[in-house]
Amino acid sequence: MSVELQRLTEKLLVHLQTPLSADDDERDKTIADVSLILESRNKEIQYTDPKLMEKADIEKLINQDKLLKQLLDTYLSHIKSDIKALSAKKQRRHTYSQGISMSYQSGFFIDKKSK
Repeated sequence: MSVELQRLTEKLLVHLQTPLSADDDERDKTIADVSLILESRNKEIQYTDPKLMEKADIEKLINQDKLLKQLLDTYLSHIKSDIKALSAKKQRRHTYSQGISMSYQSGFFIDKKSK
């Protein structure tokens, strides 16, 4: 296996095994770092000829790839839940600032704003 591919894979595993920070700037930096490492790793995989690799190295790479996929899915679900919570918070803030509560029933909107 390519030394560079192994180094990038291990670096990516270390990044993904640390939990995402609650700080927005730190989280953005972590996501950017992971994206950059993923791009570099994908390029390295494209340039690596599997015919020149040993069977054990290929199996190790496949197992690491499965682990990476699981960790990336965990990161993605965490980010999705944060986005969902943020949009719900924005919706509540907008409803509060407007003082209007609307509901949808039978094809028309009912405005529940008290006057």
